Amino acid sequence: MDDILDFYISHEDDNVQSYIHFKNIRHDLDLVVVQCGHHCTLPGYGYGLGPADRDHYLLHFVRAGKGMLHLHGEFFSVGRGQCFIIEPHEVAHYIADAVTPWEYYWLGVTGTQVDEMLAKAALSRGHCITTPVHFDVIQAYLERMAEAIPLPENSLLLKGFAYIILHYLALDAGRGAPETPVSSRRFGSEEYVHIAISDIHRAYHTNLQVHDIAQRLGISRSYLATLFVRYTGRSIKEYITDYRLEKSMLLLKDAACTIKMAAAAVGFDDPLYFSRLFTKKKGFSPSAYRARFVKN
Repeated sequence: MDDILDFYISHEDDNVQSYIHFKNIRHDLDLVVVQCGHHCTLPGYGYGLGPADRDHYLLHFVRAGKGMLHLHGEFFSVGRGQCFIIEPHEVAHYIADAVTPWEYYWLGVTGTQVDEMLAKAALSRGHCITTPVHFDVIQAYLERMAEAIPLPENSLLLKGFAYIILHYLALDAGRGAPETPVSSRRFGSEEYVHIAISDIHRAYHTNLQVHDIAQRLGISRSYLATLFVRYTGRSIKEYITDYRLEKSMLLLKDAACTIKMAAAAVGFDDPLYFSRLFTKKKGFSPSAYRARFVKN
């Protein structure tokens, strides 16, 4: 059995609820659990991983909240029900939302079969985020892993849970779950709005059009617009703009992210237009806001 490098069970007022990290890992086995844990992050919590920190894959499963992942030189929004992967030796930085921060489970794995397992799960450098259909099932096994952490001799049990989690990720990838059209399904009016909001949160940084969302839902653009105002009090365009600006404010706190970079990361091609809109909506310029957190 692997020696334990670190092991922790929190008190109720701590943010990291539990984790375990093994050392002296054998990489010649088919699948090995290197680490796992459960974390309720604080607002604005940030974590950076250097290129030499890990010789294993690290997956995060977001149970609640939202945040930003900086990976491969790009910014990604990751929210509830999504999973993201960081490959061995990759440089990654992630930041929890300042209002609704992440609660996530994490799982670190290595082994001779892991590359193939993750390929089946459609997780790779080019596809680092997925939205599993069976997220609730996966979460149940992650919870059981966290419960098993106090007993180091249960490492075989942790390995079994890891197999099951990777199985469900592969199963969902085979279904093409994240991109499956929903227009053939019938929803209540409020569900249409929830799905539209989910689409916005996933793709706000792209050239997202109301028509595209309505088409995926199989309803007219005008009907979707009416429902959106009814349930949110805002138009879809206004919601997208507000959400983009909210995300930009998170990025502007990072000294490594310029105003131009923040604008591009949240979907604005023109940084001057972004600055004017930001100032109009927030009452202060992006540079003034950034100066509160970044000292030159």
